[in-house]
Amino acid sequence: MTNSSTVDGLIAYLDNPHPTVEEAVDVFTPLTVGEYDDIHIAALLCTIRTRGETFADLAGAAQAFLAAGRTFPITGKGLLDTAGTGGDHANLINITTGASLVAAAGGCKLVKVGNRSVSSQSGSADVLEAMNIPLDLDPDRAVRQFKASNFTFLFAPAYNPAVAHVQPVRRALKIPTIFNTLGPVLSPARPEFQIMGVANPQTGRMITEVFRELGRSRALVIHGAGTDELAVWGDSQVWELSPDGEIKEYLVTPDDLGVKRHHLSDLKGGDAQQNAAHLYAAFDGTGPEAHRDALAVSAGAMFYLNSMVDDFASGTAMAQKLMADGTVRDWLRTHEEANYAE
Repeated sequence: MTNSSTVDGLIAYLDNPHPTVEEAVDVFTPLTVGEYDDIHIAALLCTIRTRGETFADLAGAAQAFLAAGRTFPITGKGLLDTAGTGGDHANLINITTGASLVAAAGGCKLVKVGNRSVSSQSGSADVLEAMNIPLDLDPDRAVRQFKASNFTFLFAPAYNPAVAHVQPVRRALKIPTIFNTLGPVLSPARPEFQIMGVANPQTGRMITEVFRELGRSRALVIHGAGTDELAVWGDSQVWELSPDGEIKEYLVTPDDLGVKRHHLSDLKGGDAQQNAAHLYAAFDGTGPEAHRDALAVSAGAMFYLNSMVDDFASGTAMAQKLMADGTVRDWLRTHEEANYAE
């Protein structure tokens, strides 16, 4: 049962329309250790949803859960994470996951945090498993995988176990909560760079500000024409965090990205096996042009974020070449099914 002083602090927070980051840390910390009853968790989540998430809510919750989480042995400088919010219900091929593999094959040091599918037929873990890329590695093996390939996948629940305290309430509520936004922010690698797609464009600038608060050097937050992807079917909103702390907001078109415009229906996906087949075909330089272009623009943004190219279009061209000349295919064959044992 929640003690009275903790309840008093929670009630004060619920009545405060403009909390500070420090107040948010104080109210979310008991949640990380299971001190709240379910009714108190529900009150917290529903109140934040009703009044709207603030920067303080998200930054404070992130700091509380990161402090309670497990850190990946390799952190910080040069690392890139590419987790997105999901929740756009577009059910596309696994664009960001596939693009992450292209980026790793091209030299980005990529630690991707994710989970199995929640709102689509195939989540990042599902499609990677279908491609025989080792998952659910213990930290030592994950480090070996990363050092050998520039890529490793980290199951979010394994590194942020405190989130389990809120899951029964989230399942019972059956509505989006702050945790839909919070999950991708909680990277145990504490990366220097992060690219994050958001289904809700109203959160774009706020999340970019949270990345600045958490010490990211550069970040891109993207909403692409109704989805949490960089779009080849419409214009994309981009929030870019620069090393000097400045945040720029702008639109990019498929033409700006170096590709022609496709239809969203051209990117519709299926289950994990079907999406894996789509990615294999793209990496072989075959498959539909829309698939190859969608993967290329997202990987190109990762190259841009990593300062390997000067603009999105140059990054797209780099990614297209890596797929066309077999680099990605060969990289994948080298690293699939490897166990990275001592």
